[in-house]
Amino acid sequence: MNKNIKKALLFTGLTYLFSYLLIILYFAFGGRWVMPGAFIVATLYMFIPMTVVIVLQKLVYKEPVIKPLQVSFKLNRWFLTAWLLPPVIAFATLGVSLLFPGVEYSPDMAGMFEKLKAVATPEQLEKMKNQAAALPFHPIWIGLLQGLAAGVTVNAVAGFGEELGWRGLL
Repeated sequence: MNKNIKKALLFTGLTYLFSYLLIILYFAFGGRWVMPGAFIVATLYMFIPMTVVIVLQKLVYKEPVIKPLQVSFKLNRWFLTAWLLPPVIAFATLGVSLLFPGVEYSPDMAGMFEKLKAVATPEQLEKMKNQAAALPFHPIWIGLLQGLAAGVTVNAVAGFGEELGWRGLL
């Protein structure tokens, strides 16, 4: 069997094995999928591919990690593309969705507040509406800015664990 195929199969098998093992052990020891435990397990879960690839490269195949897996933090246009393209696609999707019958844009977020009626009291809903109305700009822009900031900071760190294995090795 080709060495690269064998390495890919070993990586994939071990990554699935340890991923399932983490979840099985978490639930076996009484874990429930609620915060903060779920957040911790999900973050650890994202580092499994990176851990597997480092162990394989260093201990099994006795190869370096950085160069063969093309790890580079040098800024290039693809970082900017990967950062800004998802919001562009999301807003384009909104625009296309509005072309369909029965779909409408609600700047006052009436649909969201309607769905929250099932889980919030009328007083809580009124408070949320007042807070949203008091904001200097629409909450969608706050979400967009938070998403862009998180994407290049904390999410990038956890995402790197996945990317090093799935794209770096494979």
